[in-house]
Amino acid sequence: AECSPRTAKGALRDIAALAGRTELLYDESDLFRQLAEREEQASTALAGGAALLHPANHDPYLIAESFCLFARSQSAVFFGAPDDKPTRLFFLLCFQDIPRHLRVLARLCRILQDSDVAERMLAAETPAEAYGLLIDEENKCFPPTERSQ
Repeated sequence: AECSPRTAKGALRDIAALAGRTELLYDESDLFRQLAEREEQASTALAGGAALLHPANHDPYLIAESFCLFARSQSAVFFGAPDDKPTRLFFLLCFQDIPRHLRVLARLCRILQDSDVAERMLAAETPAEAYGLLIDEENKCFPPTERSQ
């Protein structure tokens, strides 16, 4: 999806609103609150322009089922990245179980840190093209025959 926040809080609001449209989220305002709490602890932004957002707690009453959402911002958002550069790619991880959350978080970190995929995703003409680039990179880093369930 595309969004265009001007501030970090605006990005969190936009992401919570996008998650609300999935019909997998029970309470959009609670998700926003939990994302803001998590970001107050430490930024989830990575060098290279991406952030890996997730709620502060694993609340079984927040989501109907696990999901991961990707959004690309049309505007640069200063989100506390270690390279002090703006963030434009936002991944929201909402998982009901901690092991799956950690597995997806680790995979995204490796994919985004070990390649130029974030840069290519930003240059993609459509969100679908950006998503395809991410999947291609995942398949390079984690060949389907080596993946565990």
